[in-house]
Amino acid sequence: MNEPEKLFKMKPGKLNGLIILGLLMTALGIYDFITIGSTNVPLVAGIFFIIISVMGRDYPILKLFDDHIEIRPGPMARKKLILYSEIESLEEKPKKSFLSVNQNGKKKKITLPMTYLTKDDQEELIKELRSRMYVVRGGG
Repeated sequence: MNEPEKLFKMKPGKLNGLIILGLLMTALGIYDFITIGSTNVPLVAGIFFIIISVMGRDYPILKLFDDHIEIRPGPMARKKLILYSEIESLEEKPKKSFLSVNQNGKKKKITLPMTYLTKDDQEELIKELRSRMYVVRGGG
């Protein structure tokens, strides 16, 4: 597969809540282990949350290629590949943006993970998508 032309990473601080939750659950798990003497769910879940948040720090959630976009909001999330030629419209709302796509005759509305991006990255993504949709449709 060719290299992406543009990467959009998760904004700093978006995973801080998950790290704090992971630390609290790990501390609770260690406390339970010391007092009860058995390994339990909070310890395992806490470690899992910490690992996921560390893995997601520099993870590109959107990749723009020359002919398609790849959306994967997290390391363990399912990857969505969308050809620019499949995009029928881009709908912008204050907190969410959607792509209306037609893949193999099926119309779908795909949410873009805008809340994970900085304001500058949000604006740049919309600009990039609009220009790529315009070029694919023969506008330039």
